[in-house]
Amino acid sequence: MRPKVVLHNAVSADGRIEGFDIDVGRFYALTSTWAEDVTLAGADTILQSGTPADEPAVPPPSVEPVVRKALLAVVDSRGRVRCWDALRTCGYWRDAIALVSSATPEEYLAYLDGRGVEWLRFGDERVDLAAALETLTERFGARVVRADSGGGLNSALLRAGLADEVSLLVHPALAGEGLRSVFRSAPDAAVRLRLTHEERIGDGLVWLRYDVR
Repeated sequence: MRPKVVLHNAVSADGRIEGFDIDVGRFYALTSTWAEDVTLAGADTILQSGTPADEPAVPPPSVEPVVRKALLAVVDSRGRVRCWDALRTCGYWRDAIALVSSATPEEYLAYLDGRGVEWLRFGDERVDLAAALETLTERFGARVVRADSGGGLNSALLRAGLADEVSLLVHPALAGEGLRSVFRSAPDAAVRLRLTHEERIGDGLVWLRYDVR
């Protein structure tokens, strides 16, 4: 058993996720569609968000669980995310956990323990996403996981056959070459999609939803 996985991204008309003005308010307003249990993010996305790093002298924050909010799970096999205090207390999630692999440095695991951050280990060199999703269901009751991430994690989920829905909020802009794309690398074979929803929103935005076939 694994949860439904939704890839939800704001993109330009040429499939980029940067280099244009994103309507952040509308993008996140749409997330209520799925009432996600877990928000799945990659380390790159967290690092590029500008979230302030932890202060060494600050003790781990106590987090009051809020049932209505999702759990944040960060895929970080290389042990790069060091802003857990801010992630756990920003109010968007009820708590945050790290998904790591056997290759994750022991120093980083000790750092997580020192901050009071729960971590779960899956896979060897990289996080075994299938096993991680199964555990999120078994341990946390996750039925819906929304990937709030970039091309790396999106592509990994597609290649592993773990993505069930692709949601794109398309902005009326062409960002150009050399910028990050919604999918970093293609799977071995073309992924067939079935259009389930199309809607014009606001000033030139188009919301497209696809089931992965």
